[in-house]
Amino acid sequence: MKKLFLVGVVLLGICCLTDLTNAQVGADDLRKATPAMDTTGWTVKGNIGINFTSIGLSNWSGGGNNATSLLGLLNFTANYHTKTFAWDNAAEFGYGLTWVSPETTARKSDDRIIIISKAGLAAAENLRWTGLLDFRTQFTLGEDYTKAPGTEARKLSNLFAPAFLTLALGAEWKPADYMSVLVAPVTGRIVIVGDADLARRGAFGVAAGQNTLVELGALLNVQLKRDVWENVNLATRLNVFAPYNNIGKPIVNWENLIILKVNKFLNVSLAGDLIYGVPVINSTNLLQLRGVAAIGFVLPF
Repeated sequence: MKKLFLVGVVLLGICCLTDLTNAQVGADDLRKATPAMDTTGWTVKGNIGINFTSIGLSNWSGGGNNATSLLGLLNFTANYHTKTFAWDNAAEFGYGLTWVSPETTARKSDDRIIIISKAGLAAAENLRWTGLLDFRTQFTLGEDYTKAPGTEARKLSNLFAPAFLTLALGAEWKPADYMSVLVAPVTGRIVIVGDADLARRGAFGVAAGQNTLVELGALLNVQLKRDVWENVNLATRLNVFAPYNNIGKPIVNWENLIILKVNKFLNVSLAGDLIYGVPVINSTNLLQLRGVAAIGFVLPF
């Protein structure tokens, strides 16, 4: 996992340094620039992916259990651009299950709903005044499988528990189609715990017995998606939220995805997600890590 994040950091650094070297703009250039954006109108894209893993063992000296995993993914973008206005929308849905012998019930391996909408008005060349909406939650119950079934400690999360809503206003620098940097000094972050049991326990930083936490702060949002080699695509998205009432304890969400395209319908992917600063039930560690390596089928539309 550490190697995966180091790869993401190195690749992101190389791409950012290249862009900064080739796309620096002086103050005079910005003042003289005529604000303009792509005039493509609506652009709609998406893909449906299915990743499958199966492990079969028989009299295997190394030990282990038979296991089968199935992961479904849906990504969708709908963007609208004119000469002076851009509205970018993205939705990501993922759900995965794993069956480990001899258990007959499945364990959840992935569960996410991410909806992002960003509207920008051209201010100067490569610069937009931008508003951002970022909403995240999950579909179903999340459990700590090390705890006994039916116990209170087994429940970790649920639909809208948590849900994170971020609303931000700021300026976005977009030197290329594949890269953007948003700095938003006016940002509101709302944490929602819509499950009564988890709310009573004081989950995800929300006070015990309460269902919401509202914070005002500043946001840094960096997005990069580009081919780093032939048939190898890197996508990274970094969100850093610093609440004004506790500026020294930022909330970090960093998502990385490297895709090796075998052909139009088959790819190999390596994903790594990092969350820091969000308390989790049954743990005092504020660092969450997730890594997935998969071979999958993709249907673009």
